[in-house]
Amino acid sequence: MTTSHKGLKNFDENLKKAGSALGRLFARSQKKLEESGRKAVKTANEMVDTATRTAEKTVESTVEKIHEATATGEATKKPAPPALKSIKSKSIADSVRLLADDISVYLNDNGKTTVEELVASMEKQRRNQGMIFAAIGWLAGEDKVKVTKDGKNISSK
Repeated sequence: MTTSHKGLKNFDENLKKAGSALGRLFARSQKKLEESGRKAVKTANEMVDTATRTAEKTVESTVEKIHEATATGEATKKPAPPALKSIKSKSIADSVRLLADDISVYLNDNGKTTVEELVASMEKQRRNQGMIFAAIGWLAGEDKVKVTKDGKNISSK
């Protein structure tokens, strides 16, 4: 065997060894890649399951609250009226303006009503008739309410 043949033989052997080592390396890389992929899929599935369970609990709780509210009649109750503005220690003009604001809110919430109903509602809210009629006059002067000619009904404009 001449040197050139021996060199080619060594080259072939070295090439086979390198190819084999490279094949093993690729196989290990592929295995690690597959393991990482499986772990990622497992983690994603766990996250989806957790989110689904949380959403289901929230929906169940909300539906239960709706059923309870419907059964007790809470779902049909009107919301509480807004708190009245305090008119203590205010000037008469300021007190009338604040009461006029409350009357405007009442008319906006309830629509056309009788003056009698309006006065009764405002009296329940610790207002006196004199101040109530002064506030109605104020609103009429500002052209914010309509009062029927007979004086029985009132509404916002």
